[in-house]
Amino acid sequence: MERILAVVTNGVVSNVLVVDPNDFATIAHFGGLLLPQGSPVGIGHVYDGTNFAAPAVAPPTPTEQRAAIQTEIDSLERANLMPRVTREFLLLAAVQQAVAQGVNESTLYAANIGYRKVKDFDAQIMSLRSQIGAIK
Repeated sequence: MERILAVVTNGVVSNVLVVDPNDFATIAHFGGLLLPQGSPVGIGHVYDGTNFAAPAVAPPTPTEQRAAIQTEIDSLERANLMPRVTREFLLLAAVQQAVAQGVNESTLYAANIGYRKVKDFDAQIMSLRSQIGAIK
């Protein structure tokens, strides 16, 4: 039965090898530690001489945060195939018609699923854009 051998360099797992646990020459050559079956330890884990710990994950940089949010905005805009100018024109027309009929925007929002979807969609994009602006 094969086992995983963790090669530790300066307290960090630098390599993992699949070895025969009875192949003492290979184990001695690499100087690693045989891991128990199913161990989640991998390259980058820290070893303090007794226990392994998962590597620390650095928080994303502001640039990475902005890029992730912009990717989400781009995805939302692609999902809504109607160009923004067309959406704004249709929203304006719907609001003008509602005003002419004495209907307020909240009633229009409640009654018109298309209007509601566009407003919600735009609100979600505006929220994401404000998140980008808040990243320092």
